Amino acid sequence: MHLKPAQSRALFERLGLMIGVMIAGLSLVLFGISAVLMLNQTERLEGELISRDVQRSLDLLKVDLERLATLTSSYSIRDGSYQFTFNHDPEYVSSHYTPQVFNDGQVDLVVMLNLDGSVLMEKAFNSDRQEFVGLPPGLRPYLQPGSPILALTQPQDLAL
Repeated sequence: MHLKPAQSRALFERLGLMIGVMIAGLSLVLFGISAVLMLNQTERLEGELISRDVQRSLDLLKVDLERLATLTSSYSIRDGSYQFTFNHDPEYVSSHYTPQVFNDGQVDLVVMLNLDGSVLMEKAFNSDRQEFVGLPPGLRPYLQPGSPILALTQPQDLAL
């Protein structure tokens, strides 16, 4: 069977169009499958990275809390600290809470409270400017009797 040139060309055009449509369809199917697989892998990997970063942050907070608990414990057992709760001697504060103490302890704020929750001493330090500053006003409500922060009386209360 011989085809005329016009018929032959039309047949090739239809055949080329069908092959193009099939290749495009297969490409779309492969793209869809790949996208779903990659999305699942990306979500899983992102979840693992977030979990790892959160755990790393919790570990760093735990180290900071342990360091802070050690620092506060060392100050709380000193005779001068104990005496200060009775005599409120300003010399104790100026000699024991110096810029070096704040820098070495990596602390920006020290508040000493009575058992009833009243403030005996407060000192805030700006480590960037290396100067003492006022207590942040937003902190005052957290230093009132009944505040959840004041219920933390033992170092183990700070555990994450």
